[in-house]
Amino acid sequence: MATNLIIDGVLQEGNSLSLEVTSPGLAYGFGLFESVKFKRQRPCFFDEHFDRLQRAAVKAKIGFNYTLDEMRQQAIRLFEANLLDEGVFKIVVSSGWKTSQVAVFVRNVGLEGANDPIRLRASNVTKASNAFTSRHKTLNYMENWLELQTAQAHGFDECLFTNELESVTECSMSNVFFIEDDVLKTPSIECGLLDGVIRGKLLRIAEEDGMRVAEGAYRLEEFVAADEAFASSSGKGLVSISEIQTDDLHVFPIVTSPRFRRLAERLEILEEASLA
Repeated sequence: MATNLIIDGVLQEGNSLSLEVTSPGLAYGFGLFESVKFKRQRPCFFDEHFDRLQRAAVKAKIGFNYTLDEMRQQAIRLFEANLLDEGVFKIVVSSGWKTSQVAVFVRNVGLEGANDPIRLRASNVTKASNAFTSRHKTLNYMENWLELQTAQAHGFDECLFTNELESVTECSMSNVFFIEDDVLKTPSIECGLLDGVIRGKLLRIAEEDGMRVAEGAYRLEEFVAADEAFASSSGKGLVSISEIQTDDLHVFPIVTSPRFRRLAERLEILEEASLA
């Protein structure tokens, strides 16, 4: 694992930082983060990640006073100092009583190869559609992590959440899509989910390719009855969903459709262009 990190713009050896025990960041999990993929020592879709972090900081009234270029250079310095070409790094903004602390560090080294289809388990936890923590990447991430671990303990790869209206929202670390009658469907932001960077790219790609796109409120019954389903995240990109466990086990055909391959190929082209 990486042995250097950047704290408030300063490169430091080691992989730990200090917070005041009474600070909102430590005492209440009052903070934000972004997980960003990097390749060839360059961050992928960094403009979009930075913009989302900046917007969330303004809404939460958390101090975050770096420019896009400053944060990009910090990230590149981090990769160079750790002699790493690819992986996933995090930007964490933790609130203190007077100022915020910004940490930039490598979450994991290397990138996964070809991704096998994943299996989802419906969570018993109900997400609040209007909650700030449902729509932003906050340090209040315990519930997502616990539900992910529960799903994995039952032999699945990810969990799948619904909201108080029983509409599907997202997984613990990814957005979800399904295709029905040649329409690409995904839960709307109003359902209470993260406005994922890759989610936005996929919707744009699909529309540009002439595919019909719909964002709305969809129940589990609609989701599991779809022709095919997949998940998206910044770290893994686009991944097929092979099974969803609700009260029953619903299995999708394990076939990489031409539509899926087209979306994945277009996404890879956009990702490469974002490294410049």
